[in-house]
Amino acid sequence: VGAHVQVHVAGAWLDAVVVDVEAAMEDHSGRDGICIQYSKYASADPEWHLYDSADILYRRQATPSATPRDDDSSLVSFTAFQEPIKEDAAATLLQSSQRRRTARREVQQRRRVRDDGAATMLQGSVRRRNAKQEVSQRRRRRDDGAATRLQGSIRRRNATQEVDRRRQAAHEEREAARLRAEADARRSQEEAARDDSAATMLQGSVRRRNAKQELSQRRQVRDDG
Repeated sequence: VGAHVQVHVAGAWLDAVVVDVEAAMEDHSGRDGICIQYSKYASADPEWHLYDSADILYRRQATPSATPRDDDSSLVSFTAFQEPIKEDAAATLLQSSQRRRTARREVQQRRRVRDDGAATMLQGSVRRRNAKQEVSQRRRRRDDGAATRLQGSIRRRNATQEVDRRRQAAHEEREAARLRAEADARRSQEEAARDDSAATMLQGSVRRRNAKQELSQRRQVRDDG
């Protein structure tokens, strides 16, 4: 614990420090493992690696070199860290157990925080999606209402125009009837006046004829006397 290492990640060697070790890990067929924390990425979660992994280089001290060299004097074999200290074995095992428990608890807490953050982001995404759907529905209802009002306005306008046409037709029909009645009345008056004139002429003719006959009778009576 506390040893400086370099970890091979995506083609690069990143500096790290061993924060915990565990012997005979059950989930790795009883092989030894180390837990490392990246030196330049304090926010990154601690990672567990196999003790003899080819992706781990052990160093006596931290090195500024990002790429290890074969002649680098700070490189050491991982077996150099396997020499037990007999007198402190029990204390080391206890401290290691406590560190493992603390590291695992910290990793679980970080994962929980990360999962909570992911859940919060998911909930936010769901809320945004629901809000967008609600806005879309409201817009659709608003547009449907506007279309309904527009259709109602068009129907009312058409009905008003139809009523105006009917009123105009009725007015024109009444006007035509009035004109026909006036024409009939004038014809009746003209016919009555013509008939009166004819009757007057006939009466005058009758009176003249009667007067002539009476005059003739008088002359004849006078001549006989």
